[in-house]
Amino acid sequence: MAGLWSLLEAYLVTQGSRGARVSHTLQSYRIGLETFLTWAGPAGVSLLRPSANAGFRYARHLKSTGLAPGSVSVRLAVGKALYASLRWAGSTDAAPFADVKAASDPVPRWEKGKP
Repeated sequence: MAGLWSLLEAYLVTQGSRGARVSHTLQSYRIGLETFLTWAGPAGVSLLRPSANAGFRYARHLKSTGLAPGSVSVRLAVGKALYASLRWAGSTDAAPFADVKAASDPVPRWEKGKP
């Protein structure tokens, strides 16, 4: 876990769209990485050679746990970033999250919080 986290963190800071301003999202991404790794082991997902549908299976798993749509989106973003960092490091060519999209939130933004 520590090695993968170091790689993901380095990727987010050097290659991510937010660059060094990513610090406020690091805690959320760390939790997302732990969540993915906890799911991947029992699900039989090879980290370096995942099946083509591994990203879709993970998305379905997240939705079945009752997470809010925004949380599902963040967890999927972590999966995409993890595999982008593994490709960046030359560890794999896999991109199981390339076509995975989170379902949109059915609750309108203005109904979520009170002004």
